[in-house]
Amino acid sequence: STPQVKDPAVQWPAWGEMAAFAASSVEDERVMSTASESVTCKLSAATLGYFSDPFLASFVRAPVRKPPIMNRGYHARVAVMHRAVEAFVQSVVGTEHARGAPPA
Repeated sequence: STPQVKDPAVQWPAWGEMAAFAASSVEDERVMSTASESVTCKLSAATLGYFSDPFLASFVRAPVRKPPIMNRGYHARVAVMHRAVEAFVQSVVGTEHARGAPPA
C-alpha cells in the first residue's frame, strides 16, 4: 500500500481550538459579506458601462443598482489598477528588450 502523505497546508483545528475556530467562522462570514457587497457594486458599475467585466455576473445572485458615487468610485479603482498593471508589464517588457531577450 502507498503511504499517506499529509499536506502541511491543510490543518484542522484541535478539539481545544474549536471555540477559536467558531469565532474565526464569524469573522470569515463578515469578510465574505464584504466581498459579496464589493462584487455587487462592481457589477453595478460594469452594467452601467463604467468598465467591462463579463465575469462579474457569475458571482452575483441578485444584481442591485448602486448610487452614482459608488459606481464612479469603482470605475476609478478599476482604471487605476488597469493603468498600474499596464505600466508594470511595460516596464518588464522594456527591461527584457534592453537585456536582449526575445519579445514574449
